[in-house]
Amino acid sequence: MVNAIAKALTLDLPDYKHQPGLNPRPAEDFLPAGLHEFPTPVTAGNWAQNLAWCFGIRLINEGFFWEAHEALEPVWMKTRPNAREHHLVQGAIQLANCALKSSMKKNAAALKVKAMAHECVERAYSGGSLNTLMGLDEAALLSAINAAGNGDTISPLTLNSANVL
Repeated sequence: MVNAIAKALTLDLPDYKHQPGLNPRPAEDFLPAGLHEFPTPVTAGNWAQNLAWCFGIRLINEGFFWEAHEALEPVWMKTRPNAREHHLVQGAIQLANCALKSSMKKNAAALKVKAMAHECVERAYSGGSLNTLMGLDEAALLSAINAAGNGDTISPLTLNSANVL
């Protein structure tokens, strides 16, 4: 079994943080080779083997918001529709989008995306039976979304491999 959390920390980061309209779009192959080879469908039981998920969270933590969206979208597409994991990955993508909008001083757009991210996270953790899903703590994720929407620095998200759900 691949320890994707540890491996994600060894991957090279992109050369620069892309901001649409402000700097050139990266080449199509800017993400590490093999990043999107992972078990499908993506579930709460196999997330820790998913390098794209783990690297996407690292990209958010490092401030590579556009790049995180690119890394995470294929993960989202390989989750079951309407599954908690589907909503969670969508929420992480919206967090990256919200932070990107804030970094570009598009405050109204950031607030709109913040609301969408909140909805995704609420669906992912609905029912109150979970506080960690795919390694992400609900409160930490919501805190990051709020910070991003307010233009504040995001506290790094930690993937907790001790809790598979």
